[in-house]
Amino acid sequence: YQRRVHGDSSNHRIRRISFSTGTIESVAGGKYLYGGTYSSDNTLATNSDFNYPTGVFLFRELLWVTDSTNNRVRVIDTFTWIIQTAGGGTATNYVSDVEATSVKILDPNGIYVDNSGIWIGSKYYVHKMGLLIRKVWVLGDPHFSSFSGGQYEVVGEIGKIYNILSTRHFQWNAEFVSRREGRKGSYIGACGFLIFNHTVEIFQYGGCYVDKKPLITFHKTYFDPNHLYWIISYNRHSYALQLPCYLIYIIRTVKASYVMVTSQNRRSTIKRYHFNIVIRRYRQNCLSHGLLGQTSQLRYPVVPGGHNGEGIIQGHLSDYIVKGLLDHNGIFSLYSKV
Repeated sequence: YQRRVHGDSSNHRIRRISFSTGTIESVAGGKYLYGGTYSSDNTLATNSDFNYPTGVFLFRELLWVTDSTNNRVRVIDTFTWIIQTAGGGTATNYVSDVEATSVKILDPNGIYVDNSGIWIGSKYYVHKMGLLIRKVWVLGDPHFSSFSGGQYEVVGEIGKIYNILSTRHFQWNAEFVSRREGRKGSYIGACGFLIFNHTVEIFQYGGCYVDKKPLITFHKTYFDPNHLYWIISYNRHSYALQLPCYLIYIIRTVKASYVMVTSQNRRSTIKRYHFNIVIRRYRQNCLSHGLLGQTSQLRYPVVPGGHNGEGIIQGHLSDYIVKGLLDHNGIFSLYSKV
């Protein structure tokens, strides 16, 4: 609440005013001097362009904008400032019961967002879209929330590595480790990513390595010429990984802290970390598999089954085991380096 964001329609920009300093700055739009055009997705908001933006609404770190003359609804992630199209296209009459990116919205202006969906006022109608950009959690315990809603458990075997998400150019594997010595149960302790011919490894007790070299903090590393795949480290505890369909946040948090007394009567504090992972899906037509990825294709909320994803995942939990953090030879792996 320290700043106000509004649409500067005639200048085709989104502007932000600081209440404390009284200064104003552009946070989106302005790729071209006079604006009035349309720019593609998966780019920084400041490198994008609008055509007479009117309605602006901030909801849960997402900034929703009605790009009126382009007949679209755009959404900006305020964590990465990446822009996407959430709905709309060319102008046409009102239709219902279709995907948001397929519906055509004529001259959208006002917008309101809550947990039930997105309400858009256009020239002749009030539209309602479902929240296309779904955010799911993968806790280190782990409990998976599917992209279609519903939570299910995947309790991996300690010391085993599983395929979590797999597409043609990307694979994410995770190693399950013991909660604590002498205790049952497991959680995610390490993550490995394959992106084209590149590798990313993130470990429970610190360290992120890209192609076996430490990742530089606040330096965005790109994996492809179009800059659609990249990773950034905000500190040694939090990372963001951008893909064309997904944005993945990985945050290292303290799972437990306890004091150990040695035989020399010395006391030392032991901290056990795990990963909290947030995944945002931007597109409906993501061809993916893996323990989490395959739920992108489900249209209805999942109904939790057993402790190993029974009734939700294809096959059995053991089918998703791979030999290493950077292995892609699992049964359901879609990844190919070519």
